[in-house]
Formats: sequence, C-alpha cells, structure tokens
Amino acid sequence: MTMSPEYVMPLLSVETQQSTTNLVLADYDPLSRQVLSDALRAASGPEGRRLRLLACLDSYTPVETWPGLDHADVVVLAPCPQADTDATIRLLVARGVRVVLLLARWDNLALNRAMAAGASGCLVKDLEVDRIPAAVQAVACGYALLSAELITLYRPASPHGGHAAADLGKLTGLPLTGREHEVLSLLARGMSTAETARALGVSPTTVKSHVSHALPKLNARNRLEAVLMIKNAD
Repeated sequence: MTMSPEYVMPLLSVETQQSTTNLVLADYDPLSRQVLSDALRAASGPEGRRLRLLACLDSYTPVETWPGLDHADVVVLAPCPQADTDATIRLLVARGVRVVLLLARWDNLALNRAMAAGASGCLVKDLEVDRIPAAVQAVACGYALLSAELITLYRPASPHGGHAAADLGKLTGLPLTGREHEVLSLLARGMSTAETARALGVSPTTVKSHVSHALPKLNARNRLEAVLMIKNAD
C-alpha cells in the first residue's frame, strides 16, 4: 500500500472487509476542525470504501461524552498542547478504537509516548488536509502510519532509560539472525507480510514467527517499533 510521502506498514494479518469506516474528529482548534471535517466529508463518496463522520467536536471535551464513539472505528485526534494526550489515546484504544494523532510539533518524546499509548497513526498537522482521509482509511485497514518527517525522528527508549543503542545486537545481547534482519528490512521498505513472504519464498506464518522472535531481542514493544529501529539503523 503506497501513501507517499507517509510511511505505512501493516500491523494486522488480515485487513477489515467492512465497506464503511466510521470516524470521530476531535480537534481543539475550531478553524482546523472545520477544515478537517470538510475534507473528511468530501472524501465520503459512494465509490469503494466510504468514510462516515459520526461526530466533530472539541478534543478538550471529556472522552466519555463524545457522541458516536461507541460506533467509531477511528478517531482523528488533534489535542491542545496542554492536554493529557497519552491518557486520551489509552482510553480510546481500550474501547477498541484506532487513533490517528495530529500534532503541529513533534519531538522524540511525543512520538515515543504516542506509540507507547497505542496510537495507530502519527502525522504532522499541516495544511495538506487532503492526505488525512487516506490516512484514516489506512489505519482502519490495520496499517500503522507515520509522516515521513517522523521516521528519522524516532528513537526508541531503552528499558533502562534514555535511548536505545544504535547497535541492534547490543540491545539485549541477543543479535538478530540474518533471516530476522532480512524480514524486518523488507517490512521497513513498506512490504506487507504476504509480499515479504513471497520475496523470501516462505509462508506468511514464517514471516510472523521471525518478527515475533525479533521483538524481544530489540526490546521493541510492537512490530512498528522494531521496523523503525531497523530502518534507522540500516
């Protein structure tokens, strides 16, 4: 799946087959909220997979009161700088909702915390709102999504504090096997599990097994984190 200039990769083994993505837009800025809602509604045409905007609201509103949340697949969240964004993401993820987080300014700490909280998408909030509907669709299909600007920004935290070592083999003392590194490198190029399996002449189950074995070696919390570590180290 190609969405240049964003970087996407599948997190789930099977994409959802539903034809409509239900979403809630929560943005603290009323002007931005209007622009984003217009873009999302304009993308909700009858062809192919449709977007249905269930609610458009101020992100400062308590999550428990958000209308449409019980039926939402994805929340597009643009919080105010003072908000407890991590807590909001965790609340939404606990309800089975995927989150696309929009921030105007990102740093390593914000990205690391958003990923740890369970955000499925992390995007730079800018004027190119026409890319947001495609991002929502990708996340709804089980993809993780990062703005291109955030890929090199990402530096995983080590379990002992600070940042993880650049040498992947030193993270746990358990170096990756050649095949594990090969699998993660192909995934880092944007290949799906099935595409990686075909390229290596193995089954998708074998690819998933290599990823599962690599995660603890890298001290990675999830597949996206492992792939980003490989992408930044290569």
